[in-house]
Amino acid sequence: MKNESIKVGDKIYNIANNSCSLNDMSGYPATVAIIIGSNRIEDIHKNLSENSAIVKYSADGVEEWRRDNLVYTGKPTFDFSFPVGIEQEQAGTDEEGNPKYTYKEIMDSVLIVEYRTPTIQDEIMAQRTQMKGLNANISHLSTITGVGVEVTTSGQPTLEELKEAKRAEVNAACGQTICNGITVELFAGFEHFSLSQTDQLNLFGLQAQIATGVTQIIYHADGQPCRFYPASDIALLIEKAMFHASYHTTYANSLRSWIDSAETAEELQEIYYGANVPEEYQSEVLKSYLTQIAAMAEGGEDEADT
Repeated sequence: MKNESIKVGDKIYNIANNSCSLNDMSGYPATVAIIIGSNRIEDIHKNLSENSAIVKYSADGVEEWRRDNLVYTGKPTFDFSFPVGIEQEQAGTDEEGNPKYTYKEIMDSVLIVEYRTPTIQDEIMAQRTQMKGLNANISHLSTITGVGVEVTTSGQPTLEELKEAKRAEVNAACGQTICNGITVELFAGFEHFSLSQTDQLNLFGLQAQIATGVTQIIYHADGQPCRFYPASDIALLIEKAMFHASYHTTYANSLRSWIDSAETAEELQEIYYGANVPEEYQSEVLKSYLTQIAAMAEGGEDEADT
């Protein structure tokens, strides 16, 4: 099995496939699961703290993107059993002698690290720091020359401009999160499926085949060739995909309500994709989703205890 990787500074780390959500959205926290392997956790933390340049590679070693302004939040989380990829294994042959395959989820120890990209507030603070330096230089020159110079600090964004930027940030994060897709446990094991708009249309189009009574449907997981899936697998996948897309759309709408109510730039800084929305800004639909999610989580714990 091949894994995706990232290069931080001069060090390359293997990462759990499909775990890297670092991207171009401004300000919201994003994570990547670094496979620890032979690395020491303290060395990983030190390297990430000292280097902001990151290069992302596909599982085939092809560079996908690079950034030099990501902000490491210094909030790593250790997980000793995290899904890092899916491995295909031959499980005999069919009646015609063709190979049959199963898919096994591979688990490993990872360090889940969090990054964010600079926010407008970060840029404002940088501009203020530059302005302070400029004012100090001008004051020094004024003292030497005896010529007074008035310095203005206009051009800072208004609260409404900051809100508009935050809304755009939330919209982008919502779209990317939906597109990142879901991992679903199907008959052959765990498989990951992306959910771009095209993927969603393709999936929902398969509902017509299910309705006709077809028992085997052609589809493919991420990075895998097309194969036949039981209709029950596809029905489950569609159900999970619809829930995933609808929940995140609803969640983003409530985040925007929270943004609308903010009265200061500092309040806006507390709002990001992934934050818990205060109850007063939660829509009735979001409250319903959160209740369902809590019930599913509790059900999973009950099953684990039995």
